[in-house]
Amino acid sequence: MAVWGGELPPLAEALRHPVFVPYLGRKSCPLAAPLDPRIVTADGPGQALALLRLPPWHGGAVARVMACDADPADAAAETRHDRVIDRRRWHFAPRRVAMVPVEIAPEVAG
Repeated sequence: MAVWGGELPPLAEALRHPVFVPYLGRKSCPLAAPLDPRIVTADGPGQALALLRLPPWHGGAVARVMACDADPADAAAETRHDRVIDRRRWHFAPRRVAMVPVEIAPEVAG
């Protein structure tokens, strides 16, 4: 999760001790490990993700591609229809996404 501005320590504490069970999209998909929020300062998303701590069973994982907002002039960008227009009617607008090659090897929590 990336957040700019606002009060970050209370948000990190709320993620450490959630009131409800966190899940991935559907309630039938709970997280496999507890959240490990950290407040970091980074020059960009790639540098921030390099500071991520993975659970022990994901040791050696390396991200090779990162999705980010595309420059309008980027011809190699993909179009994804995931920008919410109307949640009730399930309407989504397109947005351009660039797939940027990276080499991010996060540390493993011990």
